[in-house]
Amino acid sequence: MTIQYKTKGVCSRQMNVKMENGVIQKVDILGGCAGNSQGVARLVEGMRAEDAIEAYMEKYPSIGFILDVHRDGIQRDATTIVKPATEIDGEPAAQIMILCGSDPGVGDWGENLRTAAAVTNLLESRYPTLTRPIYFSTGRYNMDLSGGTILLEFGSQANTLEEALTSARLTGQALGEWLQELAGNA
Repeated sequence: MTIQYKTKGVCSRQMNVKMENGVIQKVDILGGCAGNSQGVARLVEGMRAEDAIEAYMEKYPSIGFILDVHRDGIQRDATTIVKPATEIDGEPAAQIMILCGSDPGVGDWGENLRTAAAVTNLLESRYPTLTRPIYFSTGRYNMDLSGGTILLEFGSQANTLEEALTSARLTGQALGEWLQELAGNA
């Protein structure tokens, strides 16, 4: 699976991350400072995603918020695929579900739940139809690595890329402003 991420507000234009079985196979960072881009890419290639997260948390201990971003797969039966969609300010958008690991073996799942509730409240206060209910699961999803970890599901396989990108942009703006506000109050 290859994940493409178009960056904004930084010198690189795009990141392409190839993952297989939870292992980062290749990272291509387009644009930006060659030294930094190549360095970041080489540091994580061949690592399991969990190991990459742990390495960055060790190097940057102030990291207190981890997002694991996915696309949900919602299929009721062999022929019925669900498309969680809404419209925000006239733009079609994929609805977002926050997944929260709730098993006692999932690290500080209470902190993850508080983070999930805060992010849900933040998004619902700005875009009342953007989120779906928080989903509790006993899976780890790297949530055992740090309190304050959440998994965001942007739509499903039935949503368009444009719908998912609209939701990602709105979520990113809201989270960015919220995190800056939290940093200012620290």
